[in-house]
Formats: sequence, structure tokens, C-alpha cells
Amino acid sequence: MPNILVIDDEHSIRESFSLILEGPYNVTLAASGEAGLKAVSSQKQDLIFLDCRMPGMNGLETLKRIKEIDSKPEVIMVTAVNDMQSAGEAIRLGARDYIVKPFDVDQLLHLTEQTLRRKALTNVKVNTQVAAELIGNSETIKKLGQDITTITTKQKILILGEAGTEKELVARVIHEQGKRAGKPFISISLSPTLSNAKLKQLFFGFEKGSSTIDLEAKSGLLEEASDGTIFINNYDLLPEEIKKIIASSQYTRLGGQNKMTINCQIIFGSTNTDLAAEVKFFLPPLCERPSDIATLATYFIEKHNRCHAKEVEFDPAVLDAFAGYSWPGNFDQLSAVIEQLVLNNQEGKVSLEEIPINILQSYKANAGQNLLANFEREYIQAVIEQSGQDQEKAANALGINRNLLTAKL
Repeated sequence: MPNILVIDDEHSIRESFSLILEGPYNVTLAASGEAGLKAVSSQKQDLIFLDCRMPGMNGLETLKRIKEIDSKPEVIMVTAVNDMQSAGEAIRLGARDYIVKPFDVDQLLHLTEQTLRRKALTNVKVNTQVAAELIGNSETIKKLGQDITTITTKQKILILGEAGTEKELVARVIHEQGKRAGKPFISISLSPTLSNAKLKQLFFGFEKGSSTIDLEAKSGLLEEASDGTIFINNYDLLPEEIKKIIASSQYTRLGGQNKMTINCQIIFGSTNTDLAAEVKFFLPPLCERPSDIATLATYFIEKHNRCHAKEVEFDPAVLDAFAGYSWPGNFDQLSAVIEQLVLNNQEGKVSLEEIPINILQSYKANAGQNLLANFEREYIQAVIEQSGQDQEKAANALGINRNLLTAKL
């Protein structure tokens, strides 16, 4: 049974949530941000309804603290009509959605069911992806798969690649193909907004009473990944102090005294080639794998169809347009573009007119260049025929030298 936490300072609102949701769901009520944080730290939560405006610790601050304690629960903000700006800010901080007071029973039940279903589908997708191989049939991807088999036993691995390349997927494949398969796999993508203190708490955990709020003791990500693998993306954002602690393979919880040993494989992801590591593994950008784009696009449309309960397909011309685009945002950009196309499509088939204008412009420009090149070749062949297959004579007629004529053919 899913666990739902309601954090709201109004007794009547908490009681309304309880009456509507209790039964199909296990509902916990908290009257303040501080009480909500204690509930998050003491019990796994699947979904949290969080009031934007509360005395003391407000909704935005509570949301930030929740994400530091546990990033997994989905959070839906509860807001008044005159506080929509706060709801928008909360979405940027990681909330999934918002609901405006006063809400009706059907609206709340639908939003709850939809959010939990999406969360469940995401978990299924992640588990399926762990067992899958790399996506694509290019020689680059085949070699990548072969290289992975040689590094699965390494303790510390650095995956290098442009932003948006599938570093996490590669890390999952390394984990799944190694001796730690079946053990925990934890992934975290670092952000510049995380302070040194918050990162220590996140990675090393803390003892009871070690923070301003008297939370129960909590293990960090390194402890949770014990016997398994942790993937740390944007590793170059990690402070040197924490890098040194991880490199030493020993740490202590915040507020604790006992030394703990890191007992997991650590895979780092970064765009910084200067970082040192036991093994460096280079991931090519999508522009170097154009033959994989159609395969990836098919994978993503199937994935997003499942996630959003839709049945959308591509017009073949769309796949041609995708294959001719450079994808500076790589794997992540392709996934995001296709998800948006799936969400917006009402006809069941994505046409060229629906794809982003920059991709469409690139496609049309390439198509125009190809048309011009074909016309030029046909014209040169006609001149050669008129010259009795004498290429020297044809070159003179065209006003170009013989070598350039040969190149154009």
C-alpha cells in the first residue's frame, strides 16, 4: 500500500485529505514543515502533499529539506489561488505538480492515482533498463559494449562524455554485468546549489540530533549502496574535501565518531577530462552515432507511450529529420523532445510540422543541399555525355579543372 504524507498547518485540510485518501493509501498527517521532515526521515513516503504557505518553515524550505533527506517521494504542492508564484517556484525545485484549494474529491483522487501510477511506471522502466544493453547498433556502441566487459571489476570508474550522454545507463550496464548485479544501484546527479554541508549529509548520513531539527539517525548514500554501486554524475562539482574522503574509502556520519568503510563500486560521471580515476571510460556524443538515432527514437517513443498511457508513432520523415540533426544535448535532449511530442500529440502520429523548429530547419537545409548536389551531378553527367565522354573537354566547358570535375562526380 503506498504511503502518503500530508503536511499542512490547517487541521480541516489535513482531515479532508485523510477522509478522501485513507483506505486505498496509508496516510500520515503532519501539522508543520518540521513535523513533516521527521515523518520523511522515519518512514518511506511515496507521495507528499505539501502546503505552500505555513508558519515557521514554509513550503519551499520544507521542499528543499525533503529533497535533501530523500529525493524519491513525489511532492505535490497545495496552494491558494493567490499563491501561484510559490507553486511555480516549487516545481522548479523538484515538486511534481500542484493542487489549488479548495479542491474536490474527484480532482484529488485523480491526481493522486495519476502521480503514483507515473512513479510506478518510472520504477519499472528503471529496472528494465538495468537489465538492458546499450541502445543502438552502430560500431561505436558495439565497441562500447565490448569495453564495458573489461572494466566491471574495477572499484572506481570515471565515465567521460558531453552533457546529456547516457552516462547513467552505461553505469547501470557496468553494474548489471559485474559481480554486484542484483545488489543496490544508487544514482545521484550533483547540482551547484548543494552546499558542502548538505553534500556531506547526503553521502555520509547523520546521527540523531546532529542537525537543527532533531531527526532520527539516517544512513547516507554510500552506506545505502553497500555491496552494490553508486553513480555520481557531475563529479567535478563535488568539493575537494569530500573527494578526498571518498578516495580514502573511510568516513564517519555527521555527528558520529565511528569510522565506516566504503563497500561499494563508485562510478563517476563528468565532462572534465582532467579528473584522475582508476579507469577512464569515454562516451561518444550522439552526433558521432547518427545510425543509432532512429533506434533510440523508437526506444524513447515506446518508453514515453508506456509512461503516459498513449499510443503515438512517428511519420517516417520525422526519423529522417532526427537522424540529420546534431543533438547538442545528446541522449537527454532526444528523450525530452520525444516526451514532449508524445504529450502534445492528439492524432496518434507525429508529423514533421510538430517537431521543434530548429530540428525542422536543419532537416530542410540538409534536404536542400542534397537536392542541389544531385542537380549538379546530373548536370555534369549531361555535359560529359555531350562531350563524348571526354572529361577534359567537359571540364573546359564547365569552366573547372579536371580534378575538381572528378571530385564532384
